[in-house]
Amino acid sequence: MIRDSSNGRELRERGYEQDVAQCSRMDVFKAVPLLYKGRFVKAHDRSKDQ
Repeated sequence: MIRDSSNGRELRERGYEQDVAQCSRMDVFKAVPLLYKGRFVKAHDRSKDQ
C-alpha cells in the first residue's frame, strides 16, 4: 500500500526503496515513540494530558 502510493513511488524513484520497505513493515515493535511537545514519550503518557 505505502509502496504504491504517490509518496512511496517518489521515494523509490529517488533511490529509497529500502527505506520504503522498512517503513512499511507492520507489527515489528511493541511500542512506538511519539514526539510530543518537543520530546519523545510513550503514546499512553500523552493521553494523560487530554
